Amino acid sequence: MQGRSYSSMLQELSHRYYQHQMTFQDYRSQRREILNSIDSHYNRIDVQQKINESANISSAQDSEHEGAINLGEAVTIPTGGSFPK
Repeated sequence: MQGRSYSSMLQELSHRYYQHQMTFQDYRSQRREILNSIDSHYNRIDVQQKINESANISSAQDSEHEGAINLGEAVTIPTGGSFPK
C-alpha cells in the first residue's frame, strides 16, 4: 500500500465496485483492509487487538443477558415472566 494515498486507494476501490468489477463481499473486505491500515497508520490503533477486545466484550454481554433480547445499550426486554409495572 505504499506509494499511493489512502484516498486514491478508496476512490479506485469504489470505482471498481460501481463499475461491477468486483463483488460486494470483495469490496467490503478490501475497504476494511484500507480502513484498518488508516487506523493503524494515523491513529496508532492495533486493529487485531480491537477485534479481540470487541469479541471478549460481546461474549461477556451474551452470558450476562442470557434469556433476554438486547436492543442496544439502553433497552433490554425480558423474555420470560411479566413486564414490570
